[in-house]
Amino acid sequence: MLTRNIVEISLIIILFIVGIIIYFYLKRKIDDAESDLVIRKKKEIKEDIED
Repeated sequence: MLTRNIVEISLIIILFIVGIIIYFYLKRKIDDAESDLVIRKKKEIKEDIED
């Protein structure tokens, strides 16, 4: 029974650490994508459409 509890706790800790790693990896990817986006004013977009 004791070894089963140790295995369960270690699996929970491993899954928690993997979840944190995935979260920060995806967060960095999303931040990189957001920094590549260009924010344009509505006026500039209308001028481009008229041209």
